[in-house]
Amino acid sequence: MIVRQLQVGGMGNYSYIVAAEKGGPCVVIDPGWDVPVLLEELKKGGFTLAAVLLTHGHYDHSQAVPELLQAAPAPLYYDRNDAGLLGFEAVDARPFEGDFTADLGFASARFIHTPGHTAGSCCIQLGNNLFTGDTLFLDACGRTDLPGSDTKAMYRSLLRLAAMDGGLEVWPGHAYSEQAHLPMADVAANNPCIKAARRGEDDFLFMMGF
Repeated sequence: MIVRQLQVGGMGNYSYIVAAEKGGPCVVIDPGWDVPVLLEELKKGGFTLAAVLLTHGHYDHSQAVPELLQAAPAPLYYDRNDAGLLGFEAVDARPFEGDFTADLGFASARFIHTPGHTAGSCCIQLGNNLFTGDTLFLDACGRTDLPGSDTKAMYRSLLRLAAMDGGLEVWPGHAYSEQAHLPMADVAANNPCIKAARRGEDDFLFMMGF
C-alpha cells in the first residue's frame, strides 16, 4: 500500500491518500483542509479518487469534503452516528453503523467502530495500515469532554485497539508526536492512555479527569 500523509490546516491535522499502486485508484481519509494540496497530490501520483473515508464527523476532519467531491466525485463513507456533525450532504453518501467493510475495488476498507471521542468514531484498516483519527494518537487519545463524547466508551475502544495485531502501522489524525506513525506494538506498550485503560476503568477515568 502507498500511504501519503499530509499535514493540513492550522490544527496539525493529517489527511491521507492511500492507494495500492501509483497511477491507480485511491481513497482520501479525513479531508479537513487544503483541498488544492490534496488535488495536487492526486495529480502527482496519477491517482483516481475511488472514495472518501471519514474517521469521524468533526469539522477539522470533514469540512473540505464538499469541495473535494465537487472536483473529483466519489462516494463518501462515514458512520451514521456522526451524521449530525457534518455540515453538508454528499451526493453519493454511504453511511453505515458499527463495524463495516467497504469494498473499494482495489482494496477493502475495514471500519472498526471505536466510539468515545464521538459516537460514530471509527478506525479504518487498509491492508497493514490503521488510520485512527482522533481515537488514538501515538502518545495520547482523543478528548472526551466534548458534546457527544463518552469516556467509558473511549476506555473500551482503547482496549479493543490495543488487542489488535501489533504489526499494524498506526497513522493518527493529528501531528501531536515527534513520530508520524508507529507500529501498534509500540503504541500499545507506551501510550499512557492505553496503559491507564489496562489498569482498569477507574484509573482511566481518573487520568481523563472524570
